[in-house]
Amino acid sequence: MAREPSLDCYDVSVSNGDMAIVLDLGAIDDATELESPYAEAVAFLVARRVLNRIAYARCRTRTGADYRLRRPGAADSDSYERLEVSGIGGGTEPAFSRLREKLTRLAEYAEEPPGFAIVTNFRDDPVEILVGRYAP
Repeated sequence: MAREPSLDCYDVSVSNGDMAIVLDLGAIDDATELESPYAEAVAFLVARRVLNRIAYARCRTRTGADYRLRRPGAADSDSYERLEVSGIGGGTEPAFSRLREKLTRLAEYAEEPPGFAIVTNFRDDPVEILVGRYAP
């Protein structure tokens, strides 16, 4: 049984104009299209600007995550954290529920390194970005 993940949330709002994401959401015909490439782009930007991490490799299957993260300048590829990414383009699922689901997935593979989950809710204006951390 997976351990209940600890949930550390990070404020990703930026008031000094350092981070800007411009997406032409009007060009999207199907809300589910937002759930992959746009969510990944937002997650990579948040990882870099807020968490000071770089996504550098896709994770192998059955690791509970999508990508490997490392700190900028880190040379050891064996020392990494995991990143689980999700986007919400439609439906009624609360973003916090999706974040909890992604953190639970990280916890299911407790033998793997700790990691982060980043969920982008494209239904809201402005876009809502939730970040959680799983650490055993």
